[in-house]
Amino acid sequence: LDLDALRPLIDQAEALQFLASLLSPVELGRFQRFAYAKRRLEWMGGRLAAKRCLHALLGTHSPQGFCYSNHSFVPDAHGRPRLDPPLDQYPHAEVSISHSQRYAAAMLQQSDRCGIDIQHKTPKLASVRERFATNEEVRMFTATDTLTSLGLLWVTKEAVKKCLLPAHPSFLVAIKLAEVMSRPHVATDRASMRAALAEYQSERHLEVLKIQNSARNSTEWFETLDRYTGFAPEQAHRHGEQHAGRQGD
Repeated sequence: LDLDALRPLIDQAEALQFLASLLSPVELGRFQRFAYAKRRLEWMGGRLAAKRCLHALLGTHSPQGFCYSNHSFVPDAHGRPRLDPPLDQYPHAEVSISHSQRYAAAMLQQSDRCGIDIQHKTPKLASVRERFATNEEVRMFTATDTLTSLGLLWVTKEAVKKCLLPAHPSFLVAIKLAEVMSRPHVATDRASMRAALAEYQSERHLEVLKIQNSARNSTEWFETLDRYTGFAPEQAHRHGEQHAGRQGD
């Protein structure tokens, strides 16, 4: 969906009233709470794209016709859009939404998880490359320039995360695409990919717990820092070293 085409409609009271009629009461309440024009535009564009997908799926099968406002896309526990209420025809249908610059996009899967991501190709991708891409992964895209390769890696990892790893921290470098894709049958078999990603998530979960535990210990230590203020310098230094030692375990 072209957001540049949608922008003037949101700025016109009569057109905005029509757009608002396509939202459910829950969605309309959420839309009205957005204070920034850019956020309002992106959110509306994403919801309209998702509802167009839903219309394409249900429009010819609904006995009373399709009504956009009867369906809500609300965030689940991980912030991922969820269809509410579930569809009678497709109770396990899943949706994914993305937006970047002047476009919003959505996809709807009848009976399984899905993930979509779009990303405007910008030099900023190169400046944050180390956060989400390894050299090995960039070399996988031999037919494109480096910036395009980085863009493809970004959207691929974001789509995988949305689809299969919604609870994973947003450190894209942790999703080792080259390693996962090199496993037997992963590239051609969805079940093999699910198994590989599930194994990876289990491994990384332990690492995340270690980081969270370390952060919790630090928080507790600094919250009680005032109890050390009366210590002699040598004693305070010793307590600090002990804390640092625990953090390194």
